[in-house]
Amino acid sequence: MGHVKNQTEYDYVEQYFLERLPQDSTELSFFGEVYKAQAYVWCHFTLQNWRRCYRYAKRWVQLFLDHPKFQTLELDLFIKGLHNLLSVLYYNMDRTRFYQYFALLEEIVEERKEDFNENGRIYAFIYTELARINMYFLEANFAEGVAAIPHIEQELVKYQDRVDEHRVFTFWYQFACLYFAQGQYREAIKYLQRIVNSPKLTLREDIQVFARLLKLIAHYELGDRDHVDAQIRSVYRFLLKFEHMQDVQKAVMDFLKESVYMNRDELTPHFRKLQTRLETIAQNPYQRRPFLYLDLYTYLRTKIEGLSMEEAVKLRVSEGTY
Repeated sequence: MGHVKNQTEYDYVEQYFLERLPQDSTELSFFGEVYKAQAYVWCHFTLQNWRRCYRYAKRWVQLFLDHPKFQTLELDLFIKGLHNLLSVLYYNMDRTRFYQYFALLEEIVEERKEDFNENGRIYAFIYTELARINMYFLEANFAEGVAAIPHIEQELVKYQDRVDEHRVFTFWYQFACLYFAQGQYREAIKYLQRIVNSPKLTLREDIQVFARLLKLIAHYELGDRDHVDAQIRSVYRFLLKFEHMQDVQKAVMDFLKESVYMNRDELTPHFRKLQTRLETIAQNPYQRRPFLYLDLYTYLRTKIEGLSMEEAVKLRVSEGTY
């Protein structure tokens, strides 16, 4: 099912989960408590209930912190908990706690590096670098993020036979977002094209959807008008085929279709119109997920106010809106 898209799906998933919980979980073992927290994390992640997801991800990690001897026994499970906790802190834009737990992850990975098996070392690398990239986004430090890409990609090549493809897709998409934020649209397109060209269309459908949208916007920024015009219909069909045509995607597609051949000096009112439309859409909690993948608010602000992405993000941070 993936993430829920409406109240009906929310109610179904919640009921399905609650009906299958053990009736008596008052005397669980340590690992029983960890697996219970893990189950709640996955449930609330599917429900997009980030507050509760944070609560159980924190409990997952805290169990290992309170019982250090189990860190050695199940080090992979411990850092997986940290990975999930850092992910939800990023979604919540909770910088203070994100920095705290990212420092803990780095400390654990460094101090316990001899305790990891080969598989554990790979996941330690994946979790650390995904979190580091998210930190670059939180800090609007896109230049440093772009500078880190060659090393991360080199490591991905080294581990290519051991890293799941959906993890690789995630890195490629994040690389593209960093390049896009730096205004290096052709480099962004290079990574987005890798995702689009994948024959495995059902692999990370969410990223495949947003890769296509971001690629359209990158071509739009480059002034490739004919390409944008031709690809809009293709992307539209893809979204409908995989049932990912949410209001946010439709708003962006409508904007691109209307404005692709406009002169630059005609566009500001249309950017404002899209901004207003997105603000209305965001009132629906089930329509907010696209904003986790595409920072459309900040992008529109750069167009309306003539700012760079870095300037716009830092301004939103100072205003408390990011």
